Amino acid sequence: MSRRRVRNRHATPTQLVRTRAQQLFNPYQPIEALDTEALDLIHDGSMRILEEIGLEVLNETALGLYEADSAQVAWESQMSLWGAVMGQAHVIKHAAGWLEGGLCASFEKFIIDIDMLQMMRETLQPLQVDESTLALGAIVEAGHGGHFFGTAHTMANYKSAFYEPLVSDWSNFETWTENGEQTAYQRANKIYRQALADYEEPPMDASIRESLQQYADERRREVEAAQ
Repeated sequence: MSRRRVRNRHATPTQLVRTRAQQLFNPYQPIEALDTEALDLIHDGSMRILEEIGLEVLNETALGLYEADSAQVAWESQMSLWGAVMGQAHVIKHAAGWLEGGLCASFEKFIIDIDMLQMMRETLQPLQVDESTLALGAIVEAGHGGHFFGTAHTMANYKSAFYEPLVSDWSNFETWTENGEQTAYQRANKIYRQALADYEEPPMDASIRESLQQYADERRREVEAAQ
């Protein structure tokens, strides 16, 4: 177990003894010894208890345990995230990009995890009940034996009614094959590279930039000297 994890484990008791503390840090779980279901139960159960006693939760989750951007590492992250989401965490740290329990990170996994987070956000949106969502007019317009694809309601809402994933490919097998049989990893690779290519650095005062660079250089020298 790394020294960083040991320090995080001691954070929770320290906060509990401070009577005015409003937040509780959820430390690392012993991820090497537990499977995804056990982590999910830890997240969900502990955070529900903390919610009941009025503490906000800062949760560390989505800890990818494996070495590559595979289906396995995606479902490990997803199950960890669901524990935090269903436990109603207020803030989720390290929710995207982690591999090997945080020892390294992946741009491709970062994109895939962002996609999962956005799907979960959509799932948690409050249910809206009004004239548009009930769509009674569309039922009348379609009529008995008709279909809804051409109704005015469908045409007005089909582009925004559902979440459109960043990474998922909804093509059938033949079309997917014709388009090069790209995996989720390959599609995520293209997305992150395009995002970096399109990035525009925000403006910053030259004196502030120089001060930040000087600070970074000083800290780097201190670290190198300590080693």
